[in-house]
Amino acid sequence: MKNRFPLFSLVLSLALAGAAAAAVLPPEKALPKDTLFVVTAPDAPRLLELLTNSTMGQFWRDPAMKPFHDKFMGKFNTDSAPILEKNLGLKLDDLVSLARGQATLAAVPTEQGDKPDAHVAQVWLIDAKDHADQLKKTLSGVRKKWADAGKSMKVDKIREYEFTTFTIEPEAPDAAKTKTGDATDTDQPVDGAVKTTPKKFEVVFGQVDSLFIAGNSAKAIEKILGRLNGGMAPPLEEQPAFQTDFNARLKSAPMYAWINAKAAMDLFTKSDNYNDLAAPGSMSLPTILSASGLSDITSASLTYRSGPEGMTGQLFVSVPEGNRRGLIKAFATDAKDAAPPAFVPADAVKFWRWRANLRTTWETLEKMLTDINPNAAGVMNFIFSSAGKDKDDKYDLKAELLSNLGNDVITYGKAPRGDTLADFKNAPSVALIGSPNPDALAAAIKVAVGVLAQATGGVKEQEFLGRKIYSLSLPGAKGAVTPMSFAASGGYVAFSAQNDMVEEFLRSNDGSGKPLSDTPGLSDAAQKVGGTALGFFEYDNYADTLKKAFTLLHAESLNFSDVMGTPSVPGGPNPADQMAKMKEWTDFTLLPPFEAVSKYFYFTVQAIHFTPEGLSWTFFSPTPPRTK
Repeated sequence: MKNRFPLFSLVLSLALAGAAAAAVLPPEKALPKDTLFVVTAPDAPRLLELLTNSTMGQFWRDPAMKPFHDKFMGKFNTDSAPILEKNLGLKLDDLVSLARGQATLAAVPTEQGDKPDAHVAQVWLIDAKDHADQLKKTLSGVRKKWADAGKSMKVDKIREYEFTTFTIEPEAPDAAKTKTGDATDTDQPVDGAVKTTPKKFEVVFGQVDSLFIAGNSAKAIEKILGRLNGGMAPPLEEQPAFQTDFNARLKSAPMYAWINAKAAMDLFTKSDNYNDLAAPGSMSLPTILSASGLSDITSASLTYRSGPEGMTGQLFVSVPEGNRRGLIKAFATDAKDAAPPAFVPADAVKFWRWRANLRTTWETLEKMLTDINPNAAGVMNFIFSSAGKDKDDKYDLKAELLSNLGNDVITYGKAPRGDTLADFKNAPSVALIGSPNPDALAAAIKVAVGVLAQATGGVKEQEFLGRKIYSLSLPGAKGAVTPMSFAASGGYVAFSAQNDMVEEFLRSNDGSGKPLSDTPGLSDAAQKVGGTALGFFEYDNYADTLKKAFTLLHAESLNFSDVMGTPSVPGGPNPADQMAKMKEWTDFTLLPPFEAVSKYFYFTVQAIHFTPEGLSWTFFSPTPPRTK
């Protein structure tokens, strides 16, 4: 009997050790310390459940959305999903169904001898957990399909694990295109253009226990395997910047993204892409990054959380207070009240308030411009020093502006007044700049903008409720003009493209209207982002905004490019082709009347808080009352 218990303990220990060895490490332990970027759902089924049950998840599955939903998903499955299946023989649904644990995408630095320009590799980790056998069967099927098609494929061992490398050869484009920096092989010029052919690329994938690992570099995968096998290479969780962010913000999040901004910036400035941007005759990229303060960012993280009360997102940018320069310093907030003042009306659909010392902001931005381009800064100072001298040789516009800037900026806007696209793009709004002497500030602004308005009729004045309203038209591109009115009152100078919005602001001082601050649920929602005393607060009423948007989409039969614009990315896909495809996917005529889905839309709040460690931008979308 004495020998049985030690034997039993030994068997039990071996069994537990085997179970521990088979367990997949979480992202912070599986990824190497030098990981540049990671976005992960540590528990993919949990994240999927949260998204499915979220307000937007319910909206997407609402029966009223079925015609739009089915058209969109049908086109997506037809146009996009088959790309993965065509190239790898792997269906997207298969991967999603196999994600029973973590689903992680990471960028890992690696030097690839045959690819000197490839400094970063991408790696996917998907844990199938108790579906490991199904994962093995799926990957075996992929290899068989690839082999049956006679495509290039090789099987190698990486740290004793079998991995398959597929060589993908994208189809050549139909027509010649001008090379604009995309990763392509170049053929001979055709009709003045350069014919380009997409480069071949490799996909390496395999299985380790229940973990699916895929990437575009065997060396990067080898780093991961070293961690999974208990190697001595330190994990990501030992990276100081990640460790700080993880313990403070990321640990319990169902989804997070993190970037080692400092290392990524250093790597970028050594790449060929940097060399292109720093060509002779252009401004120095290191100077721009340093002067703007972007090079001082240590790391950045983004988290998503969801619960019965609503959805919360947080962006945290780590940049120590003593290192802040340029943009980071210029837009830093003071911990002052940023709640909607009593004069902001209840029918405002958008509001934000920023509390900062505007003189410090001006001086910081001026120094940044001087550091980046002294000539441009000199031209700007010459313009300021010359303005107003025609009437008073001693007039100093810059001093007049700086001495009268306060520490408060407010904007608010209302729903479009009509149902046309032009109405939507020109919805009424007003911006306010706080000042200890708003009349003096308005007079200085009149001098500053008067130079710009000379060709369009100059600055006009009108009396309204005992105040002066200044109106002018600013010249724009291709002969277009933009109207602007401004007036001083109640500690602010108000600006708007709509003269009646300035008049409304001047009338609001009587305090007779219902204020935005009385909006039901606003005060409680504000507490979810840290309150309204952090220096920046924003409110967006999507219920009223989207009510107009739905009407517009139905009335004018708009397409995707009308709503979102036509993007143009150098070296990217042809914008017209992409917009045509998106128009096929997004048939807005299939959207239901807004009343059928209005219960899913409410409002959101945001706050920015500067701490000694960095800046936190928190977003909260409360659950609409009618969906509870």
